[in-house]
Amino acid sequence: MVMFVVHHESVKNCYRAHFCSMALWFFISVALITYIVPLFLAYQSHGFWIKEHTYREQPEVHFKHEFVLFLQTTGKLIGYSTIENLNTVLLGENTRFPIVRSYEVDQNLDGKNDFMKFEVQTPVLDNELIQSIQLLLFFDYRLYTYSNLQMESLAFISFQTCIPGSEFKSNGVLKFVQKYPLPHRGSLTKYDVPIIDSTSQNILDFDLHNILSSYQTRNISTTFVGSYPVWRGQPSASVPFSVKLHIEYPEETIIYHPGFWQLIKFAWIQYLSILLVFIYFFHKVKTFVYKNQIFDSTLTSTKVHQD
Repeated sequence: MVMFVVHHESVKNCYRAHFCSMALWFFISVALITYIVPLFLAYQSHGFWIKEHTYREQPEVHFKHEFVLFLQTTGKLIGYSTIENLNTVLLGENTRFPIVRSYEVDQNLDGKNDFMKFEVQTPVLDNELIQSIQLLLFFDYRLYTYSNLQMESLAFISFQTCIPGSEFKSNGVLKFVQKYPLPHRGSLTKYDVPIIDSTSQNILDFDLHNILSSYQTRNISTTFVGSYPVWRGQPSASVPFSVKLHIEYPEETIIYHPGFWQLIKFAWIQYLSILLVFIYFFHKVKTFVYKNQIFDSTLTSTKVHQD
């Protein structure tokens, strides 16, 4: 004859033991293993504490309309700088006053410049044959997402050949360079100072090697990564030497130190994923041990009331 369930009640079984009993010490040992071992395993699996993380950000870049241009001829160095003392101390009578055109474009209309066009035309004498170019361009560079970074940075463009030329063209990007991760918050204005001391009268302060060596020691900087440089030869008399650049300001991958709550968020996920496995496994172990009285304990049963 078929039997039907007409009523059911839940019963809770409790296993009790004295403080000095093996049953209690087994319970404590299992609890320690259940909660501590997953923490150890998560830590040893690497990536538990995230020491650094990355994010993407479009920097806010503005050309400061400041530059230093050196043109090497067969016998002397000529050029021009927006720094008046550099012209006086370093170039002297070899200073040439150029025609400069530059503009920046916000292509996607997000409020941040995407690239810059720069052109400089320098007058040269008939007997001055240009064989190399060295150009420093100065920028105001800012980041906002985590650290509030503001600095003066530069792009260094250099090209040398044995063939005298009349024009140099290049496309490239202004790349963000960092030696150490940025903090996750706060203001960074350490490098928001002039790279070249415009008030100096010391010729060593305007030496290109000294400028670049000092700039390279910075933890945060920018560099010009050029591609497809074009050097046009056959200089003509009374035709100025021309430099034309297209410089993009790309979205950058920034490395930073995560904050405390971000560390906890990632660490907790890893710990919990291992902990759940241990809880399930050792619950089965405890059920087997106490149900079969491997360690002596007192069983009491109580009815579970359901609302």
